[in-house]
Amino acid sequence: MRAHRASRWLWVGLASVAVAVGAWIYSRQPTPLPRKSYRIGFEQNPPYHFRHPDGSPGGIAYEVVSEAAQRAGIQLEWVHRKESSEAALRSGQVDLWPLVTDLPERRKFIYISRPWLQTDHFLVTREGKAVPDRGFTGNVGCGGLPLHARLIRQQFPQARSIPFPSHLEVVKAVCTGQLEVGFLGAAPAMEACAPDHRNALPCPSRLTRFPISA
Repeated sequence: MRAHRASRWLWVGLASVAVAVGAWIYSRQPTPLPRKSYRIGFEQNPPYHFRHPDGSPGGIAYEVVSEAAQRAGIQLEWVHRKESSEAALRSGQVDLWPLVTDLPERRKFIYISRPWLQTDHFLVTREGKAVPDRGFTGNVGCGGLPLHARLIRQQFPQARSIPFPSHLEVVKAVCTGQLEVGFLGAAPAMEACAPDHRNALPCPSRLTRFPISA
């Protein structure tokens, strides 16, 4: 599979199954709601949820969950949090979170509803570079989400995750040789690498997918 001005993408399996962390919104359980208003956390994770310059929430997840809550007669208070979804839920800072990756350890303390969105993750490298294996010891750039650092540790225990301000900066660092590998979700990877996208970064190479167990 070839594409102009794109980096090599390495598919990291179905590492991310995004689901709502709100049993009362998406489940069909007949149990009545104990209250009408819930605090729902969100972070800078475009295009799923993010904060506009005026502070208001936006994104695909925001729109879907808000619509579902409105239909169910539930009032949501959207709260921007800088810590991870896990930390915000554990500390009680929020009651719900719109999207989380379904990991076995999370089900020990979070109720996770049926999946309503499924996404992939990608490794991005320049053409001609060797495919990183589990023994990779270099730096892996990511967009700064705590989950990404965790998945990088799982895939490459000896590597170091380096957070960047945005996914575009990750791909730019790979293109310029500052990084050997970048780790991105599917939507941000496509935005940064797709040759026909308005925000795509020029990085001449071939686009290839490689399945990696996650």
